Amino acid sequence: MRGTILILALGFLLLGCIGGEQREESEVPLQTPPEPPPEETMTVFTDANFSLEYPSSWQPMEKQSEEDILNRIGGPPCALSVKRYPFVVPGWVKAAFSSYMPDAEWNGNVFEGDITVEGNEYHLKNGIVYCECASYVVGVGCPKGSFDGETADAIINSAKCSYEPPPAYSGKGRVGLIVIPPNEKFWEVYCANIKEAREAGASMTHMYFTWGDMEKAEGERNWSSPDYIVEVNKVNGMKMSAVVSVVYTNKLGEIPRDMEFRSFSDPEFKERFADFMVEFVGRYKDTIEYFEVGNEINIYLAGHPDEIDDFREFYGYARDRIKAEYPDARVGTVFAYHAARDTNTTYIIEELADVGDFNAFTLYIHGENFAFNRSIDEADTYFDEIDAISGKPFVITETGWSTSAMLHSSEEKQAEYIDKVFEILEEKKDRMEFVAWFDSHDLNDDSCRESAASFVTPEMEGVQETEYWPYFEEFICRAGLRDVNDNPKLGWHEWVKKTNEYTDID
Repeated sequence: MRGTILILALGFLLLGCIGGEQREESEVPLQTPPEPPPEETMTVFTDANFSLEYPSSWQPMEKQSEEDILNRIGGPPCALSVKRYPFVVPGWVKAAFSSYMPDAEWNGNVFEGDITVEGNEYHLKNGIVYCECASYVVGVGCPKGSFDGETADAIINSAKCSYEPPPAYSGKGRVGLIVIPPNEKFWEVYCANIKEAREAGASMTHMYFTWGDMEKAEGERNWSSPDYIVEVNKVNGMKMSAVVSVVYTNKLGEIPRDMEFRSFSDPEFKERFADFMVEFVGRYKDTIEYFEVGNEINIYLAGHPDEIDDFREFYGYARDRIKAEYPDARVGTVFAYHAARDTNTTYIIEELADVGDFNAFTLYIHGENFAFNRSIDEADTYFDEIDAISGKPFVITETGWSTSAMLHSSEEKQAEYIDKVFEILEEKKDRMEFVAWFDSHDLNDDSCRESAASFVTPEMEGVQETEYWPYFEEFICRAGLRDVNDNPKLGWHEWVKKTNEYTDID
C-alpha cells in the first residue's frame, strides 16, 4: 500500500519539471474580460461494480504497482491514484495507512494528511470504498500549499459501489450456513463464499475463535483475524454467532501462553478470560448477536465430571461480567446434544442450561463409526427433546448430514435431511432462533487431516492409526453442500430452494 503514497508523490515530481520560460511583458493592453472557462467535464471510470468520476482533462500517468487500476495527473499540479486490493477489508486498509501516515485525520473511511518525499511536502486525501470483496483506495494529492480540495472532494465523493447484498430475512427462525472454504486459501475465498451464502438467502453464520489465538499473553491481544472475519460478514449484511472455544469439544481450547490451566475455579483464569470476553463482545457486538463460551462442552465434561460445577461458576462469571458492561449482549454455551443423548449424559446439559441467555446445540444423527444410516425422521424426536430442555430460547449452531458412501449416505439423503430441518424450523421458529447448516464445502485432503487432527489429545496417542480414524475424517470433511472443487451437490440446490421458500426471497 506504500505504493499509493509514492505514486502520488512521483506524479507531483513530474509536474514540477513541466513549465517554460516566462516572457516579460512591458505593457498589458486593455482587453475585454474573457468569458469564464467552460465547466470541467468529468469522465466516468468503472471497474466491475465500482465507479468514480474524475476531470476529463487529467492525463494518464504510468502505473507503478499491480494494484493500480487508474492513475491521472491534472492541474493545478495534483495527481489521482486508484488502487484495488482484493480480499482486503477497509479495516485492514486503515491499519496499513495509519502506520504510514500516523498523523492523518480520519472521518469514517476518508483520511488526509501530509507526507514528505525527497524533501518535497505533499498533502494527500484518500477515500476507501469496499465493493464485492475488494477495497478500493482513491487518493488525490497536491504539493502542500496548492491542494485542490474541491476537486479532491468531487472525485472521492463520486466513488461508489453499485452492488448491494440482498435484503436479509429478519423474522424468527433465521437460516444460517457455516462457511468453511475447501482449502488452505481461506483469506482468498472466504469473502466470496460469505457473499454467495448471503445471495442464497442465509442471514446468519457461525464461527469458531480461540482465546489463545487472540491473546498470546497478558497485554498482547491480536485482533487482526477476527477483525477480518467479522468485517467481511458485516459488509455483506450477515449476522453472526461466535464461540470462543475455551473448551473445544473433547479437550481444553488454546489459552494464552503465559497461563497454565489449573481449574475453571482458578481466580486468575476466571478473571483473565472474563476480561478478554468483555473486550471481545464490545468490539464485535454490532455484528455478532450470539456469544458462546465453549464449544460442545458436555463432551469434555463427560470425561471430567468433577469439573462441571467449576465450569458452571466460570461460565456464569464470564456472562455476568459481559452483561454488566453490555446488558443487551446475549451469552450462552454450545452443547453437543447427539453426544449427550447417545452416552446418557444429558444431565450435564440440564445442570448448565439455566446459566446463559440462550442455549446452543450441535446435532448429528449418526450411528456407530459415524454412519448416517439412521432414519431421518428421528430428527423430530431430537429437536423436540432439545426444545424441552429449558424455557430459554435455543439455536442450532451446527447440524448436517454427510454425503459419504463410506458413511452409508448419499447426496439424496443429505437433501432429504435438509427438507426435514426446514420442516422443523417452520414448526419451532418461535423458540429456535436460528439453525446453521454445517457446512458450505467439503475439505480437501490436507485441510481434512488438519481439521481431524485438531481433536487429538495426548491421551489419544495412536488413534490416527486405528480403523476408527478414516471414518472420523470422513465425518468431519464430507458434510458440505458443495464439493472440494466448489461444485454444488444436490443438497446445495435443495438448501437454496428451501431457504428461498422459507424467507420469501426470489
